[in-house]
Amino acid sequence: MTPEGSSSAEETARLLPEATAVVKAFNTTFASTLVKGEAAGETLR
Repeated sequence: MTPEGSSSAEETARLLPEATAVVKAFNTTFASTLVKGEAAGETLR
């Protein structure tokens, strides 16, 4: 569970060396879309 006032990216960053960059991605991409491999008629790559 992610603590209130934090994010999963922040919690992940806490576990890594200080100089490691953590990038948030796929914020609005649902797992079902990734499994399907297509969105709006376009093949996902």
